[in-house]
Amino acid sequence: MITSHPLLDAIDNGDISLIDKELLRLKNVSELDRQVPDGLIQRALRTQNNSRMHTISLLAHMGARVNIPNRFGIPPLCDILTSSLDNVSDKLRALSSLLKAGADPNECVIESRVENIFGYTEKSHGNTAPLCIAAQVGDLPSLELLLSAGAHPDAPNSLFSPLRVAIRYQQYSCISALLIRGADINYVDGEKSVALTSIKDCKTFDLMEDAGASLVAVHGENLEPLLQVICLSVPDDTLLRLLGARFNHTIWERDRNGENAIGKLWRRWSTQKNEWIPKLIADWEEAFLEKATAGTSGKGRPARL
Repeated sequence: MITSHPLLDAIDNGDISLIDKELLRLKNVSELDRQVPDGLIQRALRTQNNSRMHTISLLAHMGARVNIPNRFGIPPLCDILTSSLDNVSDKLRALSSLLKAGADPNECVIESRVENIFGYTEKSHGNTAPLCIAAQVGDLPSLELLLSAGAHPDAPNSLFSPLRVAIRYQQYSCISALLIRGADINYVDGEKSVALTSIKDCKTFDLMEDAGASLVAVHGENLEPLLQVICLSVPDDTLLRLLGARFNHTIWERDRNGENAIGKLWRRWSTQKNEWIPKLIADWEEAFLEKATAGTSGKGRPARL
């Protein structure tokens, strides 16, 4: 292993002119790269200078390895995506250079390795795909670049799906981009959940509904309608607006355990002192009975909020 070399010194110091000279002088960058612990690109990523994204682009173009994770299990793509030190346009160019040089847009952060490094004893939380990182921070240009380079829109090797992450953090542009690129609204991720279970607002539900999401669809081992799932997870105001605008017979459908959405709402709100919630549910019950008496099914699509 090589620990001292003029190119390494230039990378550490962020000396672009010297880096250019050394790269031109070297006959085989790949050979030097294999002799450097973690490779030249990881060496550049460890520096804190302003030129490191440009350096990474040069190294990728010259044949340095682009898929070598660091000792924490983080591949270069993910490291760049999580960086807050670098200029946005420089990061995008570096990502593009890595992808053109063969970086795998589906390679995940291996979180179990991160935990082992720090001596954590709890169970690994699972892997995180590059698309999930871009979706979380709302980095639409990077997300679209990854998708164009072959990133799977559902990130099957990741604990969370990118769509679920985008929904959780209310990144609407990323939600739309993922749906356009073929993200499956019914995909069950590594945590055994579908994206709609992370809904926090009605705008997100509108986007998902336009893509074909349905509260009637069943989910999980107990075959719960998604309506029941969100009754235990989404914020009160969002849930009330959704149910108020889309009230139909599905809130009475029972899952494998014999529970329905109304029962779960009572469980969730049973400790609240405000009487308006029980009254609202009572109003729904009355409305349902009136509809049943009139012979209506309530299956029609309600008006949008």
